[in-house]
Amino acid sequence: MCEGWSLEIGMAFRGSVVRQDTSGDAPTWIASINSTALGEFLEREIAMHRVEELIEASMVLVLHDWELIERRKRKDNVRSSAPILRLFGNQNPIEVRAKLGRAEL
Repeated sequence: MCEGWSLEIGMAFRGSVVRQDTSGDAPTWIASINSTALGEFLEREIAMHRVEELIEASMVLVLHDWELIERRKRKDNVRSSAPILRLFGNQNPIEVRAKLGRAEL
């Protein structure tokens, strides 16, 4: 018998819990996130809780990093990009700066 549970957050996180039956033993639950095994659990609810807990912790880190990116984007306005834009034409100034190691031009 196949039984499972999944939790997907956009395209970033895919958690799953799948029942594994072995002959003569009690069934176990295999948990994973993004195809990375988290281990075997004796109860489905414990496995589900572990998946949710790890995805939630990862989301905190992702949201923190995203805020840093957004903050940097707000600071990078047209005036500070203009000299680089003149030098490199219509290439993305942020990509140009990244390639140049944020050198001042």
